[in-house]
Amino acid sequence: DAQGWATTQMNLGVLLRELGALQGGPEGLETLAAARAAFERALEVWTRASDAQGWAMTQNNLGYLEQTIADTSGERMAYARAVRHYRLALDVYDAGGDEIGRQRTLANLAEAERKLMGAR
Repeated sequence: DAQGWATTQMNLGVLLRELGALQGGPEGLETLAAARAAFERALEVWTRASDAQGWAMTQNNLGYLEQTIADTSGERMAYARAVRHYRLALDVYDAGGDEIGRQRTLANLAEAERKLMGAR
């Protein structure tokens, strides 16, 4: 079913993100690009309109992926993309009253903003 497929894509994205971080270098960046593709495939099912919580969770994971890309490559703008993804997730968590998702995303957002400011 579509939900199971989206969950599999999310899990694959998380796995590839962790593997890419461990690999580092050009090989790690290729793996991180594959993680992005998996998260984007999950968003084909989990749209904001059809499954706001799944969509927000994916945005949070994309934010963490962008932080990992920035940490791995030194690409400063990846921190800015992370901040954007976290803010999108927060919109949903705030509207839906998901305090756990909100707190997790706020912590991630604070770290991304701190790294963005330090990278300037």
